[in-house]
Amino acid sequence: MQVQLKTLQELSKARDGAFQAALQALGRAKQRHRTARPHRAISRLSLGPYLLLQVILLPILFCAALLVMQPQLLAFWRELMLFWASLLNLPLAASANPDSLHQLGLLWLPATGMSDLPSERTWFITAAATLLAAAGSFALTGPMLPLKYLLRIGCAVQAMALVFFWWLPAWFPYTVANHLQDMVSLGYVLLIASPVMLALGYYVLRIGLWTKLWHTFLILLFFIIMVPHQALAHALLLQHGSLLFMPLLYICFGALFDVLVFVALYSWAASTAPANATT
Repeated sequence: MQVQLKTLQELSKARDGAFQAALQALGRAKQRHRTARPHRAISRLSLGPYLLLQVILLPILFCAALLVMQPQLLAFWRELMLFWASLLNLPLAASANPDSLHQLGLLWLPATGMSDLPSERTWFITAAATLLAAAGSFALTGPMLPLKYLLRIGCAVQAMALVFFWWLPAWFPYTVANHLQDMVSLGYVLLIASPVMLALGYYVLRIGLWTKLWHTFLILLFFIIMVPHQALAHALLLQHGSLLFMPLLYICFGALFDVLVFVALYSWAASTAPANATT
């Protein structure tokens, strides 16, 4: 008992000594860097009138331009998708009477006798691939660990789709045309939201006005080109893989994917800012 008590006292003394040594090292580091500024990610910004005007007016300018150009933008997307659809042999056709200006105006016209529902062969192959992917996620360790959770989320979504299309395939309420319209609508909403989100984290930086305008233009242009091609990629996968993959495409490679792309583009733009952008 006395030996155990002595061991505990020694451990406690060693722990206290290590803690005091760490505090002393921290104090010396603070003394050496007492004149250093905090990282700009945690520094406090003070907005002058000029920056405040940028934060308010730039989103209004870009959002107003996107709203005014909505008919032309949708027409451009429609013609671009029809052009690629003809080359990829996708059954897309233009609607003579779109429901409203907010509609893309595309029809999905598969060949006679063709169904967008999955065949038994497609279902079983997808089920086997989902099981293999879920089992393979256990091998992802170390630097690949974040990918493990993304893969498991995708497997869970696909597994739920497999269960639904096994029991109630005829009850699936969406068509490929609905999906393409949703993808384009969500992409347009992200376009409108992008200047507002940039106002909160990018326009507040002390960067030249023309640099902010240029980067915003490039980000919006990227999405203007990406959105119709993303919808076309979905259409191609749905044509050859059936509606079985629509939930996975919608949840994992729809709006969520677009937001991640925006974060990456924002990070690129913010990384070009000089070190004194927050001073």
